[in-house]
Amino acid sequence: MSQISALELEHYRQTLLEAHVPAKLHSYYLRWLNLYRSFCRRQHMPEKGLDQLDAFIVFCRSRYADWQCQQAQNAVKLLADLQTESEAEIKAFDDSAEAILTQIAGRIKCRIQHTVEEIIAIGLDLILAKEMLPHGQFCQWLRQEFELSYATANRMMRAADAFCDKVITVRTLSKKALYTLAAPETSQVIRNQVLARLEAGEVITGPMIEELKQRETKLVKPTAAQGELKVLCLGLERWTERISQWAASVDRQAVSAHEIDRLLRTVRDLEQELQELSTSPSLRAA
Repeated sequence: MSQISALELEHYRQTLLEAHVPAKLHSYYLRWLNLYRSFCRRQHMPEKGLDQLDAFIVFCRSRYADWQCQQAQNAVKLLADLQTESEAEIKAFDDSAEAILTQIAGRIKCRIQHTVEEIIAIGLDLILAKEMLPHGQFCQWLRQEFELSYATANRMMRAADAFCDKVITVRTLSKKALYTLAAPETSQVIRNQVLARLEAGEVITGPMIEELKQRETKLVKPTAAQGELKVLCLGLERWTERISQWAASVDRQAVSAHEIDRLLRTVRDLEQELQELSTSPSLRAA
């Protein structure tokens, strides 16, 4: 026999009380309910539906008195009402959840837009501050005022430099997508493509920008000299950042002459390699 679950039993008992069914009849109603479910199971029919109820009453009339059949019919109708109410509650919950999720998504999108706008505004201020501060003091100022790393500040400044006049266009980008689009290795061709798609109302994500960059890399095969130049430029940029951080953080009177000479030699070596590579025939031919 197909037995009613504990949760369904509790709901059904509550339905019996709301329908003002006498307590002494509750056990009989539950028996009819279990009998109906077993009947549907044997007949391979779903429990919900008027046809199933009619077939069950025909079955009962061949075995029970009229008053019993009426009681069985009332018991099954209460189950049908309970199922209908449950479906309505589920639908109402689903609709409510969808509305809440829509509101959450709207708030997040609004905050993302504000984040992009604020990043660009911060970047413009950082550019101004860097120009106003004496050479070598920018990193120290970042740490003292905001505990902000030079790398993060640099990403903000690049974003501001690239898109200060396109704030409305790029406001739907995520922070990561904005930084990816403003990165020095992202070509202007890719930026123009993304800006055009954004202006057309398309949603652009960070992975989509990376995919565009990968496609461009496959189409444009750099020469070996260009590849070496890119590596050296990145190396020089990293060393410049390290020297700026070092200069802002150390007591210059306590620095050894050996340490200063080592850093200066490294920078001179990189500059010399860049100079030699920039005059190479292979790079001029490219």
